[in-house]
Amino acid sequence: MREIIKRVGIEQMRETTEHEAFKARDMASIEKRKKCYIRMNTFFARSRSRQKYDWNKKREYYLLYPLIDDEKSLRELLLRLDFSLPAKKDAYVHIPVSDTLLKMLETEVIESKYQFITDVQMKVRMKSDFILVHDASSLNRLSILRLGYKSEIIDNTFFSDKEAESLRKLFYFTFDDEEKRAYHELSRKNYLTMLEKNRSKKTAYCFTSGPSFDDYRNIKMEAESLKVICNSIVRNRDFLEYIEGPDIITFADPVFHFGPSEYAMMFREDVLALVKRYDSYLVVPYYNVPLLLAHYPQLKDRIIGMPEGKTMNFPDKHGFFVKGSANILTLYMLPVASAVSRQVNIIGADGRKRDEKYFWKHSSSAQYDEQMESVFRAHPSFFRDRSYEDYYETHCTYLEELLRHGESKGNTYTTLTPSYIPALITRAIKK
Repeated sequence: MREIIKRVGIEQMRETTEHEAFKARDMASIEKRKKCYIRMNTFFARSRSRQKYDWNKKREYYLLYPLIDDEKSLRELLLRLDFSLPAKKDAYVHIPVSDTLLKMLETEVIESKYQFITDVQMKVRMKSDFILVHDASSLNRLSILRLGYKSEIIDNTFFSDKEAESLRKLFYFTFDDEEKRAYHELSRKNYLTMLEKNRSKKTAYCFTSGPSFDDYRNIKMEAESLKVICNSIVRNRDFLEYIEGPDIITFADPVFHFGPSEYAMMFREDVLALVKRYDSYLVVPYYNVPLLLAHYPQLKDRIIGMPEGKTMNFPDKHGFFVKGSANILTLYMLPVASAVSRQVNIIGADGRKRDEKYFWKHSSSAQYDEQMESVFRAHPSFFRDRSYEDYYETHCTYLEELLRHGESKGNTYTTLTPSYIPALITRAIKK
């Protein structure tokens, strides 16, 4: 057992701080944790292969592991799970707690999705349930390592965005293949309706949230153009009124948009208000459609869950997918805008100076600055383990490739605001 722990390196994963979002990157520590994370993933993947376990099959029940023995930890965990695991017909989330906590919970009104169980019941349920490891230090136990083939880590101090990515996909896997296909067809139908509604628009504007976004009033927009926005721009009501509402809202971040923080909750409420006011369409990851509709069924005719493929594609009726990427501009905004319009204009994609200590600067008018601390608290490892430079270099490279792909198809791309991104510098508007 000790040899397995040493090989996986799990004991080294517990080095945490409150948050380090704006500090200089400690690349040696990040690399150390990354290697441990890769070893753990490899270990679990081999376990799935040996067990011939189908990762995508329907998960009837989730079991949290290990047992929880203090009230504060339980409350915090339930807050983190609340959005990611909406209620279903029956209880499907088993939570093992100590006898003391179990007695205390007898007097409380518990959400129908949860069932609190004893230690003995936990050991029985480990044989059948899919396991959610909420405390990665418990992975030093052979009993759970043996079940790694059907386990997911949701410890928010583990590594990078592992917790956030895991949480936002849990609900999707509670559906069978037929149900997933129904969500896919709903998204495809909504997307084709959106294309038909906007097919006469020859010019598109993609608004991103860099500091130069605030110059939007100096941009003369063509009438009958496609307006695509992203992320927290949904909070800027003056801008939204100025453009008479967006046609398409795009977002995909597991932390800022699908997480349990006050930031993410405020963002989702603003999205709802925006769709209601302007009849905008949403483009989001395909696996988050069931999650959003469980909470906001009123989005049914407006939500588009975009599938991902391995090749660059501007989605249409013949190919409803995009190539995956880690930035909203390249993931959804440009591919969808390019599928509708020949001329695509980009606003607010400033990029990053070499001496910056975060992803890049944002316009305060398009950011929930007052709620940022809630995100740091909810997802400490996401900020602790990010290499902003690597992310930026990858983004710049892929953006150039995507724009060249579009240009080969007859599209034209222009940035209407200043940028540090090489691909946009060469495509800046000529004054």
